[in-house]
Amino acid sequence: MADWRRRLRKLIQERRQDDEGQEPVTDPDATREPITAFLETVVRPAFDQIASEMAKYERNTRVDAGEDWLSLSVLDAEGEPEFVFAVQGRPFYQMTFAFPTLPEEQAPDSYTADILINGERHEREALASFTKADVIEEFLDAYGQWADW
Repeated sequence: MADWRRRLRKLIQERRQDDEGQEPVTDPDATREPITAFLETVVRPAFDQIASEMAKYERNTRVDAGEDWLSLSVLDAEGEPEFVFAVQGRPFYQMTFAFPTLPEEQAPDSYTADILINGERHEREALASFTKADVIEEFLDAYGQWADW
């Protein structure tokens, strides 16, 4: 399992270096479909599994959704979120000029999934290689750090 983590860390580090040449764009309807499919087929099943396990330990959770994101909140005794783990899909275009203009009909070069913990962006993953098992592992890592385990 450590091998995929090293590979992922390398991808993220390379991606962060490359990000200086990329700008996020507002996702038009044509670019939303891969993000929606990813959220519904990868992230939601992972969140459902996590929520089911948390319920076994009497931990209440809630899943919220937006156009390009899903979040899993762990609730306190009063039903308020005490820990929020979210995944947001984003299209990116590779920039090749200092001040490029993009035609609106141009397809994105790639998609990424941003990991947000309690509202702060922590990591960016390549959407195509991010699996349900990866979502669960990322949640466990983040929840464990938050809970100081």
